Amino acid sequence: HALGDDGKGLFLHISPFQSLTGANADRWISCVPGSETALALGLVNQLLQRGKGEALPESVRISVRRIVAEYTVDKVIEQTGIDRKDFQQVLTVLYQAGAPLVLGTGAGGVNTLQTNMGANLLNLVLDPELSLVDFDARHRVEIADTRADVVKFITALGKDPVDLLLLNNVNPAYVLPPETGFTDILKRDAPFVVSFSNFMDETAALADLVFPVQLPLESWDEYSGKADIISTLQPAMGRLTDAPHIGDVFLDAAFDKNRPAKDYKRLIFDRLLGHRHFVSKSTRVDTIRQGGMFESIEQPKATWRLSRRLTDAFHWVSSLPTSLVFMAVPSNRFLDGRGANRSWLCEAPDPLTQVAWQTPVRVHPETLRQRHLSQGDVIRMQSKWGRLEAPVYATESVRPGLLVMDLGQGHTAYGRYAENMGRNPVALLPPQAFEHVSGAPDLTVTLSSIYHTGASMELAHTDGSRFQHKRKIALTVDVRTLTGEDPHGSAHGTGGLSMNDFPLVLPVPDSHDEKRDIYPAHRHDTYRWAMTVDLDKCIGCGACSVACYAENNIGVVGKERIIEQREMSWIQIQRYHDPDAEENIIFFPLLCQHCDSAPCESVCPVYASHHSKEGLNNQIYNRCIGTRFCSQNCPYKARRFNWFDWQRPEPLDLQLNPDVTVRSKGVMEKCSFCVQRIKDAHTLAKNEDRKIRDGEIEPACAQTCPTGAFTFGNILDKDSRVRKLADDPRAYQAMGYLNTKPAVIYLKKVIRDI
Repeated sequence: HALGDDGKGLFLHISPFQSLTGANADRWISCVPGSETALALGLVNQLLQRGKGEALPESVRISVRRIVAEYTVDKVIEQTGIDRKDFQQVLTVLYQAGAPLVLGTGAGGVNTLQTNMGANLLNLVLDPELSLVDFDARHRVEIADTRADVVKFITALGKDPVDLLLLNNVNPAYVLPPETGFTDILKRDAPFVVSFSNFMDETAALADLVFPVQLPLESWDEYSGKADIISTLQPAMGRLTDAPHIGDVFLDAAFDKNRPAKDYKRLIFDRLLGHRHFVSKSTRVDTIRQGGMFESIEQPKATWRLSRRLTDAFHWVSSLPTSLVFMAVPSNRFLDGRGANRSWLCEAPDPLTQVAWQTPVRVHPETLRQRHLSQGDVIRMQSKWGRLEAPVYATESVRPGLLVMDLGQGHTAYGRYAENMGRNPVALLPPQAFEHVSGAPDLTVTLSSIYHTGASMELAHTDGSRFQHKRKIALTVDVRTLTGEDPHGSAHGTGGLSMNDFPLVLPVPDSHDEKRDIYPAHRHDTYRWAMTVDLDKCIGCGACSVACYAENNIGVVGKERIIEQREMSWIQIQRYHDPDAEENIIFFPLLCQHCDSAPCESVCPVYASHHSKEGLNNQIYNRCIGTRFCSQNCPYKARRFNWFDWQRPEPLDLQLNPDVTVRSKGVMEKCSFCVQRIKDAHTLAKNEDRKIRDGEIEPACAQTCPTGAFTFGNILDKDSRVRKLADDPRAYQAMGYLNTKPAVIYLKKVIRDI
């Protein structure tokens, strides 16, 4: 969705609540939960009336018209709650689009199956050839049992007990609603339960035998994300324990004689040797080196047909809720809870709420006003199947009358970082939540009551204000402006000294201006390191922040310290709302700006804040005496003070990066552009008698970013990528009017209206 040479596509997201995907859309439109089906079928109806789908066979058009006939514009508006103008705009852009694509929902709400089928009909009418749908690269996850199948299996266990139940790294006692009765089954005398788990989670705690096995980082294995493609898994570290691979456990248990292989590793390679691509042992090294075999067999093009049962499927459309609705949604940090014992993920705040370590309920401010509630108030929610207490978070990103809560926290076991942190919304769900006809979970319930418990809770959020207060921080530009007469001038400023017309001043000697600058220019030795951040590519996922924790041995402070605003993250993804339309969000990665005229350097009494010959704002830890003058003087507030000596009991000490100093209490720390990687590149270049190549250094944030939003390099090199991006019409410096000459240069987020 980022800006390309041919412009920028339009991305609309229509749902009851704003997910991270919706936050990155050009426009998010809210609708009544479960009404997405009516919207899709209403759009199909209108498109057929406007002449779309004429290339379809007549019998198909007749069938589709019969399905959508009742979904008139008035009925769609009534059921979805969408403004009539918004509906007409969506209809118009779909009709006019050159290559439209409609994706269904996977959030697990009411009518999930019917909505996806309606989306498929939309694609069929818009593009009868279905040219944008890949029928061949099927995902291997399709062969797994659905959650509905799992629930049926558990129900059968309750009626007809077995002698032995083997569970491999799963936690159904946590993820399934209590009313399914799985916990009661484990507590019975039969079956004998074996949990192959490395963590004492809720299920392992109820097992008769907990059998630790090798972790993925210690193991040899193979897996396939898509059909006909094989990926190899190989150890990335030495053995932590003597625990065996689960494959070896089953080989030992199943065979006394005539074993198919000496061990599981040999079994894997023997099977790969029988693969059509793996014709000789000499290819084994190449396969391991590239991580698998990715040359799939070309399949004949699949064709589609309209099932006769399609009409019947839309008779299953459930009625829409009429009162308070509760939705449990997957977390982008914890998924279904399997990541809740990882402290880095707990410390990383949720992108939309900026709350860490807790699970608040997202509620629209209008709903809070009606019930005389405010942010942080603890409410008790009651459904037909259970009750739950949690604090509320006020946000415009959910529809009035809807309460949204992330899955993944609220563990009663699973380790020190997961236990008793947050809440588990599964407690409110019915046992049939995973018995949906499509196999997809229905995680939506109607609440029977909701009221204030009288208690309040301070939320561990890392943001300050949700708005920029008209300061030049996270900026946007309309796609049409970029095609104007002087887009470069509008982005870089006109040369004045006020906030909006201050020019972009690169942190290089050539940018020095005696009339504007107080400090003399720095003369950098060959390199001046800088970074560009493309806000049009940043999706707010926070992967860069977690990568920085891992790379730079950053301490995890926990919920209490974050409430005291003592978080330690070197890079944060700030979230800003548009004051005129709060549902419009821009994500802004904030790290040390490595200013050329750095305010932090001039106030340190012991010269711990130091400007290197290559432009880095160094922080010399063994000089720092903890005055915190540098943090006081930093306008970006990107510095962190160490209040504690961080404890990393075994084996957590093994996660430390040996190339980075472990800091002690009483010192200031911040982003260093991963100076250890810069030093490694220097050593390699010196040994090979050359200069550091462009792109050779990649800080942890840039390495981890899934969208390539970060670019690092030498801004003195006019041919480098970072220098070319700094000359982009969208380039600007956050609060550049302060004239600190930041070396972090942002590219404005490109917005496009309907």
